[in-house]
Amino acid sequence: MGPPNVYSARKNPDYFGTDPRTGMKVPYIDGFEAPILNVNVPLEEAAFRDGRIHTIWTHTKKAFDTMMRVFPDNVGQVTAPPPGYQPYITLKLDKPPLNDQRVRAALQHLIDINAIIEGIAEGLADPGLAHDYSFYGREFPWTLQELIQLGANMEYNPQKARQLLSAAGFDRGIGRPLKFMYGTGDPLIAEVYRAVANFWRQGGIEVVTDEVAITDIARFNAVFFGKQWGEIDAVGFAFAGPGTDEDQYCYGPLNSRSLRNFFWVNDPRLDDLTERQRRIFNIEERRQVAMEIVKRELSQSYRIWLITPYKMAVRRGVVFNVVDTIHAWHNIGWGSRGNQYVWFSSIP
Repeated sequence: MGPPNVYSARKNPDYFGTDPRTGMKVPYIDGFEAPILNVNVPLEEAAFRDGRIHTIWTHTKKAFDTMMRVFPDNVGQVTAPPPGYQPYITLKLDKPPLNDQRVRAALQHLIDINAIIEGIAEGLADPGLAHDYSFYGREFPWTLQELIQLGANMEYNPQKARQLLSAAGFDRGIGRPLKFMYGTGDPLIAEVYRAVANFWRQGGIEVVTDEVAITDIARFNAVFFGKQWGEIDAVGFAFAGPGTDEDQYCYGPLNSRSLRNFFWVNDPRLDDLTERQRRIFNIEERRQVAMEIVKRELSQSYRIWLITPYKMAVRRGVVFNVVDTIHAWHNIGWGSRGNQYVWFSSIP
C-alpha cells in the first residue's frame, strides 16, 4: 500500500512476461511512483517542470508547445483522435422537451462544429462521434460531411433549427431555461462546452450553466453515474469508453438493459441491433449491423456530438516506449500493460 494520492507499482520478480522484440524479461524498470493529479492541469505542468513526472498529457496546442520547450530533450507525440475520450453532451431523454427528436436535432443544428475545431482546438480535432472508426476500416474519424450523409443532424444551420423548434411548438427557445452542467478540469473541453452554451444562446435558447471544478468531481459523478440529475437537462461529459471492440460503443451505452447506459437511451430498435451485432461472427456482416446502430443514433440525436481532439503528449527524451494509441493512452493508465516495456536511457 503506497501513500495516498500516489500511483505506484513494484516489479514482480517472478513475472513470466518477455519482450517479443528483444526476448528479454519485462518489466524493464523496478517500479514507478507518481502523484495522482486527476486532471489538475496547473499541478500536472508544475510536476513535469520540476521532474516529479516524466510524461505529461497536454490538453491544448499551446500547452503542448510550452511543455516541449521545458527541457531541450523533450519528445512530443500527437495521436489520431481516440473515440473513447471527447467532449459530448448527454441529454435527459425522458424529460420534455428533450424527449422530442426535433428539439434535440435543433440543438445540434445551432452548433458550428467547424468553428470549434478551427478556433478552440486550433485545427487539432475532427468531428466527434464515440464509435470505433478503426472497426470500420478507417485510419481517421469521419468527416463532418460524412457524418451528415450518415444521418447526423450536425450541419450548422440556425434557420433549420428554428424551423424544427417551431414544428415542436416553440416560437422562441424551448419554453424554459436549459440547465447545462459540465466539468472544467480539462481546459480544452471546458472551452468547447462554453462555446456550445453561447451557440445555443445565439439561437434563442436560455441556458443556465453549472461549471463543476475538478475539486467537486464527486458531485459531478453523482449526477452522471448515479443519475441524480434533479433539474439538470444536459451534462457535458468526455469519457465514452475506452474500448478495443465496437461492442463497447454500441451495446454498452445504447442498449436499455446495459449497466453502462448512463445516457437515458431507451430505443427498442437499438436494443435489437445492439444485441444482434453481438451474435454475428462474420466481420463484414457485423459491420453492416453496427453501422445501422451508428445511423440510428445519429438520426435521433440521442447524444450531442461535438469534436474529437487529437491526443497530445510530451515525454522526457530519456524515457522510451511511452506511446499512445487510439485505444490505449499510455501515460494515464488506459494502456497500463505498456508500462512493462518502459525503459530509461539515463536518470533524468
